Amino acid sequence: HSLVITFINRRHMTFLNPLVLFGLLAAAIPLILHLLNLRKLKTIEFSTLTFLKELQQTKIRRFKLKQLLLLIIRTLIIIFIVLAFSRPAIRGTVLGGIGSHAHSTIILILDDSFSMSVQDEQGEFFKQAKETALKIINLLKDGDEVLLIKLSNVESQEQIPSHDFDIVRTTINESKISEIRNGLEPALRIASKLISQSKNANKEVYLVSDFQKTLIEKIKKDLAPNSKTLFEEGVNFFIINIGSKEISNAAVDTISVETKLFEKNKPVVIKSVIKNYGKLALKNFIVSLYLNGIRVAQRSVDINSWSEATVEFSAIVKRTGFIKGYVELENDNLEQDNRRYFTIYVNENLETMIVSASTDDSRFIKLALTAATVDNQQSFFRITEVKPALVSAVDFKNNDVLVIQSFGNLNDSQVNQIKLFLERGGGLVIFPESNFQFEELNRFLSQINIPEVEGLIKVSGQTEIYLKNIDFDHPVFYGVFEEGKKGIGKRLESPNIFLAIKQRPGKTGHPIITLSDGNPFLTEYKIVGGTVLFYSVSPTLSWSDFPLKSMFAPLIYRSISYAAFGQQSPFSTLVNRDITVKLKTNLTGQVKYKLISPDGVEQYLPSLAETKPGISRGFVSLSKLTQSGIYELAYGADQCAMIAVNIDSKESDLRKADNENLSEFFDGFNINGKYIKYLDAGEEIQGEILTSRFGLELWKYAIVFVILLALVEMFVARESRKNQPR
Repeated sequence: HSLVITFINRRHMTFLNPLVLFGLLAAAIPLILHLLNLRKLKTIEFSTLTFLKELQQTKIRRFKLKQLLLLIIRTLIIIFIVLAFSRPAIRGTVLGGIGSHAHSTIILILDDSFSMSVQDEQGEFFKQAKETALKIINLLKDGDEVLLIKLSNVESQEQIPSHDFDIVRTTINESKISEIRNGLEPALRIASKLISQSKNANKEVYLVSDFQKTLIEKIKKDLAPNSKTLFEEGVNFFIINIGSKEISNAAVDTISVETKLFEKNKPVVIKSVIKNYGKLALKNFIVSLYLNGIRVAQRSVDINSWSEATVEFSAIVKRTGFIKGYVELENDNLEQDNRRYFTIYVNENLETMIVSASTDDSRFIKLALTAATVDNQQSFFRITEVKPALVSAVDFKNNDVLVIQSFGNLNDSQVNQIKLFLERGGGLVIFPESNFQFEELNRFLSQINIPEVEGLIKVSGQTEIYLKNIDFDHPVFYGVFEEGKKGIGKRLESPNIFLAIKQRPGKTGHPIITLSDGNPFLTEYKIVGGTVLFYSVSPTLSWSDFPLKSMFAPLIYRSISYAAFGQQSPFSTLVNRDITVKLKTNLTGQVKYKLISPDGVEQYLPSLAETKPGISRGFVSLSKLTQSGIYELAYGADQCAMIAVNIDSKESDLRKADNENLSEFFDGFNINGKYIKYLDAGEEIQGEILTSRFGLELWKYAIVFVILLALVEMFVARESRKNQPR
């Protein structure tokens, strides 16, 4: 430790380099030289010189005064040069005496978020931040302690300070940019806890960051009310701002898959919002869509400054199974946000079970489904037909969707089996049977929490019922019947309806197609984990000519497809967030899944399996996925799911918070502004820190005084030589 010499006064002075004070001995050199020049020699008086000596007496006295003045000036020059190198500092305190450098507790909060990967004329922000952190560590002495907190791993941070500074230096040097974005609040709470436990005299918190506005605004809103007494009085804060100017940036802000039903060799529509975080407009900016690593579409877009643009892509899906996709921008100042990921799943086929008491009732449905082929070779739907009485003997685990037309022979056990099928994400399409039984249908509907029907509408004479209102934005219609969406042919080849069920959808139902009398023709219900579609017309010619219309086959096809996957949106989350993946699975009991990260690392993890009669549902909880990209979940050689993980788009806004924003932020933590020091990475960090610890450094003033004394010495010496007696 450096020796601290203190002068008792209202203020006391500290020398940061006290060993240099031994150089004050050099101040005796001018005095020694002066004394040597004053050695008296034996003189012989001549009478002829007496008169001349008396004439020069006045001039000699003036010369000696100038010599004495030069001696004083030269001595002061040496003294103040030594003082400048000893780095004197003044603190306002009444403490005195001689002691050693007080021990310090240092909390170093290092921002390693991906916004720190941008560069300015000083180089990469994160490299500057690490260099600054190392300078702070180099100030530590024996007895000090330090805790390094990286914003990316705040939640798993070991809250034990270190006395081994070499380990901390190694950790800083090996630190890399992270895609994890955390706020300052958790780091400050860890710092507060350690500071409150410290017995050291100096307590300091260092924040090294680019200090984006978005980060400060979030903390200011969420945390200020809960942080009134976070830090005790006297804790010093050093806010070290990395980067002197704002950097422009463009980013893929959001991505959405507009298509809800995916088919092989059919287009999929992707929309993406591109934001321009910069003062200059972007012209002909290239945005590309990739599926399974292949660029399948490209657009150029113009975006004004501080604005956004929506880009829509359409591409043909040429394979079944899981598809990895992303939207990518051309390179700019910040690369991590130039890509955003998504996944889709294209079914190879749908396992469809039809529950019907009569093959005549299901005939047209089966014809519509068997017409849907894959590559003109096999039917997309794998159909199994059973009688209602045999439902108990059926294992629903392998089915994607149920089509039920008969209800009379379904007992409570069978209905519960259907309810469990819905809970695990299965789909259900309900048609009334041709010989409609009012009580049987209502009993079934009430058991699955769907509003009961009110009766049967019979159309006769001049009365006409037709399709009136159609929700063309619903996924069942998305991409088809575009002329209806544009307002052409609003009745859309309405069938002639002879019989229809009267029902009110209530609060839980969403009418997709409404009849001219106000009753729904097709209604959607969300039941726990599954989707239910209810048709009010039986698919038989005794009820309507609906099976003969051109819209029948595509509507049945898309209705059953949507029911199977209507609530199963692709899995997606943000980096470092938790997600629970629900899986349809044939596995029972405790099973292990394999998680494959974007960089290819494999990890085995257990699932939480829930097994009930007729179904098996698996849950896989994934926590803290730390990379952006596509994670694959597999069981053995089978892919079970894919999870798209993206970065937090708030990190893309590189606008910096100014000192006023930061002051307002720290006010929320009740931190007195007099304990906060704002620094830039380009400043002499170590000197500023020591000045803050020990007071105002005076070496600059000492140098100025030395220069002034040197000028005076030059002037006096020149005049002295002119007037020197001869």
